[in-house]
Amino acid sequence: MIGKSDYEKEKKKELLKRHTLEAVITMPRETFYPTGTNPVIAIFTAHVPHNFSKRVKFINFQDDGFVKHKTLGRIPTEITKDKIEYLLDVYFDRVDAPSSFMIKSEIKEDDEWLHAFYYFNDEIPSEDMFKRKLSDYLTFKFDQIVRGRDYLFKEDGAENE
Repeated sequence: MIGKSDYEKEKKKELLKRHTLEAVITMPRETFYPTGTNPVIAIFTAHVPHNFSKRVKFINFQDDGFVKHKTLGRIPTEITKDKIEYLLDVYFDRVDAPSSFMIKSEIKEDDEWLHAFYYFNDEIPSEDMFKRKLSDYLTFKFDQIVRGRDYLFKEDGAENE
């Protein structure tokens, strides 16, 4: 779904000549635990060329309600069924979802076909969140300066103040 190489872009182009991309659902990295992968589910309408003005659904389903168990792998929890029902309700347009869960967008064959490619965090941070991020940055900057990496903060020969 990322398709950065010329070969992958060509394969995506061939797919879209023959089939319509309806949705891409990003699954948890641990879906095939203990193997770490970045799995997705791509949903196509077969034998119908893709209309590039069509908006494709990109869904972030990394929080699917399963938990890792050391010997059993991934197991459902009491909220798994509700998460799956919500996914289906969003997919079939029965409920609206925040952009952190689903985005609809037109695509090109050289785009990444993943939720993260299209997602823009449009939430306004709270004052506490802003203070934490500012504190994280200042801690990082201080650490780098103490380690002799103050050059990271210089711009055009002058230090950023």
